[in-house]
Amino acid sequence: MKKNVNSKTSEYLYNMYLKNKTKVITPWVPESELKKLNIDNSKKETIIGNIKIKKDVIDKRYYLSLVDKKKNYERKWLDEAVDFGKVQKVIEQYKFTKENLLKFKETDLNKDLETHFREYFVNAHRSAGNLRELFDLEIGDIQKNGFVIELKMAKAIKNNAKRYEITGQVKQYLRQFNSKNFMLIIAGEHPDKQNKNIISVEKEIINDFKCNYYFLETI
Repeated sequence: MKKNVNSKTSEYLYNMYLKNKTKVITPWVPESELKKLNIDNSKKETIIGNIKIKKDVIDKRYYLSLVDKKKNYERKWLDEAVDFGKVQKVIEQYKFTKENLLKFKETDLNKDLETHFREYFVNAHRSAGNLRELFDLEIGDIQKNGFVIELKMAKAIKNNAKRYEITGQVKQYLRQFNSKNFMLIIAGEHPDKQNKNIISVEKEIINDFKCNYYFLETI
C-alpha cells in the first residue's frame, strides 16, 4: 500500500469523494482519472492524504473512501471532531523549550501555539469578530462545540494582582461558553508548579469552575 501526501492531489480526490458521495453509495473514479493525476494504479490499495483508493479488477473501477472520517484531505481534525482529548494530545506534542520561555512574551507563545495547532486542526486561530481578544485561541467552531483557550505565563501569575485577575476573566468566559469547552494553559518551568498562586489557580479552575487545566512545562 503506497502512501502519498501530495496536497493538491489529495484535495482534488477528497472533493471528488464528497461530490460523488451524494450520488452513489461508494464513490469511485475511472482509471483515466488516475492517469490524469499521475497516480500509480498498479497497487491494489493506495493512500493519498486522507483518501484510500481501492482497485476493483473486475469492473475496472477505483473506489474512494476516507482513511479517517473525522479529518479533511490534509488529515487535520474537522470542527465536529474537536474535543478535550484531541486538544490536550496536540498540546503535549508541542516542544516548549527553556530558550523560548526566556525570550517569549505571552503574545509570542500564543502565536507559536496557534501555528502548532494549525498543523492538526482545520480551524485554529486567535479570537476574531465579536470575540476578538476575548480568548487567546479558538479551536474548531466555537459557536457549536469548539474549544477556547486562555494562555498565561507562570511568571505573571506569581504576582498576586495578576493571579486574582484570572478569577474575573474565567467568570467572564463562562458567560459565553460551557466550562467543558474552556481550557486554561499556564506555561513555565517545573518548579513553578509548586508556587502557591499557581496551585491556587489550578484548584480554582478544576474544582470551582469545572474547567480544563494544563501546565505547559519546558523540556
